[in-house]
Amino acid sequence: ILRESLPDYDILISLADTIQTDQQRAVKQKNFLAAHKLQEEYDALQKKIKIEQDAMERLGMKEEDLKPPATNDNEETRVELEAHIAALEKELQNVCEKNDIPSARKIDSRIEELKSRR
Repeated sequence: ILRESLPDYDILISLADTIQTDQQRAVKQKNFLAAHKLQEEYDALQKKIKIEQDAMERLGMKEEDLKPPATNDNEETRVELEAHIAALEKELQNVCEKNDIPSARKIDSRIEELKSRR
């Protein structure tokens, strides 16, 4: 696999969503220092997402090409759910090896959210 150690586009998007949720929670709790740090993380992540989007564009890919085909009921199948969890667990292992604790916390949170759908 060419980019095994790097997060894929879906994980970057998921992390961005998690950061926004955490930032909204920090603002509600009036923890503005944390909210500011989360905004900085979000901005850096958006730059990475933009780089991925530009790379996909150069390769002639669209964001839709990365998504699994839609099902009639718009629900993720068990196989897709397990594959998503496995990919996130691999990414969690990679960020833990790099001691990237903020990313590890976010990825772990997303894994737990997906496991609750089982």
